[in-house]
This record gives sequence, C-alpha cells and structure tokens, in this order.
Amino acid sequence: MKKFAFRLESVLKLRRHEFERKQRAYLAARSRVDGIVREHEAAETDAAERAAAWITRAREGVVSERVGLEQFGIERAFVGWRDAGERLEEARAVAQQANTELTHAATRVRALETLRERALERYRTDALREEIRQLDEIAGRNTALARTGANR
Repeated sequence: MKKFAFRLESVLKLRRHEFERKQRAYLAARSRVDGIVREHEAAETDAAERAAAWITRAREGVVSERVGLEQFGIERAFVGWRDAGERLEEARAVAQQANTELTHAATRVRALETLRERALERYRTDALREEIRQLDEIAGRNTALARTGANR
C-alpha cells in the first residue's frame, strides 16, 4: 500500500505558521498592556502622593504661591494618570482583538489537525484491511497447494 500522504499538509503548515504569528502578536500586545498597567499604577501613586503632600502643606500654611505651583504639579500628575488610563484601555482593546484572532487561528489549526487524524485513521484501517486480504490470499494458496500435494 502507498505511504500515507495528507493532501492538506501544506495548508496545515501555513495555518500553524499563521497561528504562531498571531500568538507572537498577542504576547506583544499583552506585554504592552502589562507595561502600561505598571505606568498607570506609578502615575496613580505619584498623583496621590502629590495630592497628599499638597493637603499637608496647605494645612501647615505654606505660602500660596508655592501651593499654586504644587497644584500645577498635581494637575499634571493626574493628567498623566488619566492619559495612561486611556492608553491602557486602547491597549486592552488591541490585546482583546489579538486574542480573538489567536483563537480563530487555533480553531483553524485544530480543524485541519482533526482532518489529518481522521485521514490517518482511515489510511491505517485501509492498510490493515489490505494486509488481512493479502494474508487471506496467501493462506488460501498455501491451503490449496497443500491439498494438491497431498492428493498425489
């Protein structure tokens, strides 16, 4: 019997390559999200610390000119925190899209692998039937030859 050959092997290889590319894209997107989360948390901490320091100084009676400068710093820190939050949401949306594409790519690979497994199982079944048929032929000839030899 012929050697097993899956006709869609090149398509399966292409789909696996596509899956790996989507996986790398998803991991890059997740890494970006993680970096922005750290940046967002640092900006939040900075803004909170600046606000707490400003409240403390205001209670102590610091000169109003310095309080105004500190307010500006606090506002800049909160703007940075808000901007990081917006970038975080955008990065999460990109990561979600990459995850969806990765899931679709994995499904396409699994579908072809399932087809390959079924084709291989069919091949093995057909090969086993062919082998049994050949063995039956051989056994039938030997039996026939043994009877003719015994009759002489």
